[in-house]
Amino acid sequence: EVNADGNSCTITGMGTCTDVELYIPEYIDGYKVTVVKSLDNENDFKFNLTYVYVPTGIVELGNELFYGTASLKNVSLPNSLKKIGNEVFYMSAIEKIEIPDSVEYIGDNAFAYSLIKEIKLSKSLKSISGGMFDNCDRLSNLTIPNSVEYIGNLAFSGSGIVVIYVPNSITSMGLLPFSGCEKMTDLYFGGTITEWETLQDDWNAVSLTFMEPCNALHGTDINVHFDSTANTSLIATPVSRGLEYVVNDDGITCTVVGMGTCTDTELHIPDYIYGYKVTGVNIPVTE
Repeated sequence: EVNADGNSCTITGMGTCTDVELYIPEYIDGYKVTVVKSLDNENDFKFNLTYVYVPTGIVELGNELFYGTASLKNVSLPNSLKKIGNEVFYMSAIEKIEIPDSVEYIGDNAFAYSLIKEIKLSKSLKSISGGMFDNCDRLSNLTIPNSVEYIGNLAFSGSGIVVIYVPNSITSMGLLPFSGCEKMTDLYFGGTITEWETLQDDWNAVSLTFMEPCNALHGTDINVHFDSTANTSLIATPVSRGLEYVVNDDGITCTVVGMGTCTDTELHIPDYIYGYKVTGVNIPVTE
């Protein structure tokens, strides 16, 4: 499909192509390829793809481009790329990818339910869109670049994240971005505890109508580290789990009141329990 400028074009399907290793051309019939909108055809051959090379000059990958590609392991992306649409790698077999620093936008659910294990995000990325890594249970750690200002609804919901770095460039978060991250032990925040609490307050203000208590870390028993840098090794520190606690009157802090199901012989009190900041410890001596 020729674009409005009359000089470039958009790929709208695979046509009769049956290559399992796909090398997208820079030009088609003299028109420079700038957008890949779809790789569909009547035989759904894209589901057999194992490798895709995207050449320099491509600026956009369309919605659902690699949706459900169960054999796709590798994709090479160019430094010209600006936008990756919604659900581009949804339920794909992609395991490792580097997003070039030219990319400014990645759409909702872009990697949801995929097999992604390792990803380097663009340093120009402005947001972690809603559900971007939803149920990516093989993704264990991630560094969010300092360019990101917003983390969307359920961005990491149900993912395998164990350790994550969140920069203090984040100014707001959507609904329950880390809900169901049962493996998460540590969150490294690039700012101060005051900045984090302000961020939490902002989150509470926009989400209070959805559930009570509202907290970005609600449902996640983790340890939060402050004044961290992106150069941190992101090695999880010990944190005891299963402790019994009560929420304090302010609704945002808690007190540890018992060992609960915790059987640790070395006790590491976490900074947060299920999103509530621990401000007191009152464990009976009999425990």
